Amino acid sequence: MTQAMSRLMRVYARAVYRAFDAGAVIEFSIGRPSLALEALLARTGATTAMFITAYNSMSVPRPDPVNRAADRALRRALRLGGWACLAGEGADPAGRWRPEPSFLVLNIGAAAARTLARRFGQAAIVAIRRGNPPRLVRTSK
Repeated sequence: MTQAMSRLMRVYARAVYRAFDAGAVIEFSIGRPSLALEALLARTGATTAMFITAYNSMSVPRPDPVNRAADRALRRALRLGGWACLAGEGADPAGRWRPEPSFLVLNIGAAAARTLARRFGQAAIVAIRRGNPPRLVRTSK
């Protein structure tokens, strides 16, 4: 792994991830159990979930119109794939970068999630399995 990729993975690991569920905010972090996330998975019957964004491919800032178009394309791909998802965002707890709109996708397989992430130029996704803390997964092979 290159130094730049290692740096990116550390940034992603420190991020705060949020999913919006009927007015409730479900917040979670890498490597830390989240009771709210566990409750959501149990309530929806999901055993797995992936957290993915289409914003700022490879963490290179892009103009808002480009990011919004990528977000719409990801939303369309999720709908066509038939996956249930919640809107969300990934945020820097120190506030150095703006939160990135994202999706918490329920019961999507790891291979499908990695394929989507690569399609939208993402270096990593957050993998969630009921009973385990969220973990960061690189999308490259």
